[in-house]
Amino acid sequence: MYKNPVLCQGYFFRKQLEIYFWTVNGTIFCEGMDKLESLKVSVTLPTTPQRIYEAWLNSKEHSAFTGGRARGSGKVGGALSAWDGYIRGKNLTLEPYRRIVQSWRSSEFPEDSEDSRLEVVLEEAEKGTRLTLIHTNIPDGQGEMYKEGWRDNYFQPMKRYFKTS
Repeated sequence: MYKNPVLCQGYFFRKQLEIYFWTVNGTIFCEGMDKLESLKVSVTLPTTPQRIYEAWLNSKEHSAFTGGRARGSGKVGGALSAWDGYIRGKNLTLEPYRRIVQSWRSSEFPEDSEDSRLEVVLEEAEKGTRLTLIHTNIPDGQGEMYKEGWRDNYFQPMKRYFKTS
């Protein structure tokens, strides 16, 4: 069906795409694929939404619950980094004790890819707080790695940290 398709890669309305172009009898056809991934993971932690919100944005506490050096900010537009510089970004939206939205990228992102978007949602739950991470605009092929990373490098240490603090 495809007669000498041409692959073009680029951004369209801030979304990374792959688009194939080909011709059949002088008519141009195209087909595109979104090359970004998304994930959603949740955990219930034995503490309050206020406690998690404040710890997430605080350099000292974020470092303590992950085990890697972190720099945080409680201001919209404030820069962040975590895991000794492996992660960096900035705060986009802060709704105290309910929601944090951050631009987010790791050192494993391709140089030309835009930052991903991390939304941290905090909801009161039986026995603590339900923390849900919605991570979007992840470069193709990296989603599963970050899903495991959130569980192993954030959720497990946070359970221990908030149980004892």
